[in-house]
Amino acid sequence: MSLNTVAVRVGLEVGPKNVVRTAHRLGIASKLDANPSIALGTSEVSMIELVGAYAPFANGGMAISPHVVTKIRTGDGKLLYARQPEQLAQVIEPRNVAMMNVMMQEDAGLWHRAQGRDSGWVAAAKTGTSQDFRDAWFIGLYVEPRYRRLARQ
Repeated sequence: MSLNTVAVRVGLEVGPKNVVRTAHRLGIASKLDANPSIALGTSEVSMIELVGAYAPFANGGMAISPHVVTKIRTGDGKLLYARQPEQLAQVIEPRNVAMMNVMMQEDAGLWHRAQGRDSGWVAAAKTGTSQDFRDAWFIGLYVEPRYRRLARQ
């Protein structure tokens, strides 16, 4: 029961090229087609890109480089690899992060239902499906109290 018309209207108002620019600023590296349907997610991206692009909504607007491996050690403990800490850059203003999180709290009901109880956490999420419900995805995050307050200011 999506309200895709809202996303399409906003996308058309700001322009598909700006939607693509924003997606790239958030960390999407894939080629995105700047067309009216871009707001519906009609360009393909990998799951790790999607996770990275949503991370700024969880951390106050800072870009990240998603990764899986942080350290590799031999059986006797010798360090072979250690991922260096990254310098995070602000890609979204905290107030805008807060407003997006308020909007995404509507989709977070699925998160609470999946837990089978009210966790007391304020969650934000986005869900999506492909044509004929062939594929579905859910990405959720915990909204820190300081970002909840910003949305009301």
